[in-house]
Amino acid sequence: MYIAKSTSKSKSGKVYESTLLRESYRENGKVKNRTLANLSNSSEAEIAAIRLALKYKDSLYLLSKDFFLKHLKTPEITKECSIGIDI
Repeated sequence: MYIAKSTSKSKSGKVYESTLLRESYRENGKVKNRTLANLSNSSEAEIAAIRLALKYKDSLYLLSKDFFLKHLKTPEITKECSIGIDI
């Protein structure tokens, strides 16, 4: 799974941006993508939290408060979202 951002333009010239949660899979030997969720209405902090959870999905214990404070503290996450950790 991964988060993808895409832009599209309408005939009138208006530009639309979308943020999607997607997964890749194979079908008959070809790589295809499937959209699992539209995250366009989510805040940047929520998207950052999802991206973080996907990055550490096999070792979520690393997201403890101590690890977060030492390695993952970034302005965009700490400003709007505590991702379940009291800082």
